[in-house]
Amino acid sequence: MCQIYAYEPGTNLLDSRRDGVVRWGQSVNHENGCHPSYNYFCPGDLDDKDQCNYTLAGCAAVAMAQIMYKWGYPEKSKYNSYDWDKIPPVLTDGCSDDCPQLIRDCGEACNMHYQTFAGIHITGSWAIPSNVAKGFADFDYGAYLHDLKDWRFGSAWADLIRSEIDCGRPVLMHGQKNVIDIKDRHYFVIDGYSMYDNNLFHVNWGWNGGGNGYYDLQSCGYSNGQDIIVGIAPKHTGTPHARITYSKITGLLTPKCPDGINDRVRYMVDNADSYECHVYDRSGKK
Repeated sequence: MCQIYAYEPGTNLLDSRRDGVVRWGQSVNHENGCHPSYNYFCPGDLDDKDQCNYTLAGCAAVAMAQIMYKWGYPEKSKYNSYDWDKIPPVLTDGCSDDCPQLIRDCGEACNMHYQTFAGIHITGSWAIPSNVAKGFADFDYGAYLHDLKDWRFGSAWADLIRSEIDCGRPVLMHGQKNVIDIKDRHYFVIDGYSMYDNNLFHVNWGWNGGGNGYYDLQSCGYSNGQDIIVGIAPKHTGTPHARITYSKITGLLTPKCPDGINDRVRYMVDNADSYECHVYDRSGKK
């Protein structure tokens, strides 16, 4: 039998949609410009020209949007339509405004608070984890929130994250530097793990590419009060399942991959005179 993964260690799921490394942010684009910026459709903030005179887009909205970019879904939500071919891995002057529109729609879906807390102006935009998880439903995605305090045994927390990645699903994590100060909280995407040490996870911080790399999640700087949103994948069925590619085939069949898969299975065999591969669905049908 074959072990079939939607992921190859050492690669990054967010970069699988097209050539190029996904490096989105919360304000200026990658030319330090504003036409458009990532926060182009966010509420105005005329006192902050460093942010293109708009409030920050919010790390939760950027993380949500980057994950949806990986899937290239939906074509339409209750907010807007999306032309995924016009959305680039890196935003520059002259790009279409589809990317910032998607980010603003994600902010709407998760009830983003744009640089305010209890009526007081703050430096960042924020949302609560449960609203972020619920927000995916507005785009026809499944998503489930887990709290670290419910997983404090052995390696189960890391195992859960790895199992999601193995099935081709990026994980959205929320963590805190300080358990009290809201300014020290952040949402980011875990989209891979190292081929040399599977306890080192690849993090896309949503800071225009700044700091992206492999981290131990227990010492990544946002290790307190961690929550993760898992199962993030389109609910739709009957169409190819968002460009998942399966490779590195060894061992036993891996369960818990997304529902509604209608896709090709690609596999490799090295140093073998003969081989067999059998694929079954959850009901046992071959």
